[in-house]
Amino acid sequence: MRMIILLVAMILAGCSSDIDKVKSGVLPIDRTTTIGKAVDGCSAFSGVVWSGGQDQQGRNFVQFIATINSNIVSNAQKEFFEHQLNQFKQKIISKENGIQDDINIAGKDNANCKDALARNIKIYENTKSALSEIINGGTKKEIDSRVQSITIQIITARDSIVAKEQSINNRKRYMATIQDQPAALAQQSEWLNNELKEVEPIQRKIESYITAYQDTLTEIEHSIQAHIEKCSSMEYAIKQIKESFEAVKQEDADLIKNFKLQVTPAKAEYMQQFLFSADGKSFIPAYSALIVYDDSGKKLSENKADKLDNIYRNDLSIHTFELGIK
Repeated sequence: MRMIILLVAMILAGCSSDIDKVKSGVLPIDRTTTIGKAVDGCSAFSGVVWSGGQDQQGRNFVQFIATINSNIVSNAQKEFFEHQLNQFKQKIISKENGIQDDINIAGKDNANCKDALARNIKIYENTKSALSEIINGGTKKEIDSRVQSITIQIITARDSIVAKEQSINNRKRYMATIQDQPAALAQQSEWLNNELKEVEPIQRKIESYITAYQDTLTEIEHSIQAHIEKCSSMEYAIKQIKESFEAVKQEDADLIKNFKLQVTPAKAEYMQQFLFSADGKSFIPAYSALIVYDDSGKKLSENKADKLDNIYRNDLSIHTFELGIK
């Protein structure tokens, strides 16, 4: 037991001797000030702990671990928060601009659809008006009147023929004087029939025109209905986009309002090792790191960070990325 205590005492004495060597030593950074004065006098540190030991290769080293003032850590946190918040806001602006572009495009398409619908309605009205003129206009009335007149003439001529034939039968004594009348009436009847034959193709042509116009009207009506449905669909889509846009804006506003760091560093330490030569007469700065802990004392990160120059200048600062927060 006594031997163990003696061995520990010897090791501690050796460490203390090495610590003194480092603290009283100087570096090319500033040969007018010792390492101990530069470190212990750095206003960025609220406390410094010196220790020594051996690495895995059996080399002696001395290190100090300094607790960095909380205001420096807070400034780094604030920088990180502002950086993240600005990035977040930029993403929101980009997203909202994209949605606004969708609304503008949909609105333009909807306007084009309504213009096409208006043109189709105008064509429909013009076609319907033309059809109405054909059906109810003077042309058909004139043709119907002419057909009716010719029909009446035919009927009248036929009745006249019958009457004349009866008259011929009843008055045979006048046969010689009126025997040419049936032939004249037959000629007149033939002429009337020919007139009817000329009217029938015109009537059929008019009927074909009416059918064509009615087919055109049906097609235009279908087109108008399709455009109405498309416009209604686009207006509904625009409404949905706008509602989604408002929801996104509200959601983004809530996110910004409640934006918090996922991991908040509560403590940061700077650790610097000095590695001795094999003969123990000289040393050099070796590994250095910035160590970050959370509220519970859990280590969040340990990143290499050589800050001896800053320590000597008494101007130690921490940047966002050095906190190890991603």
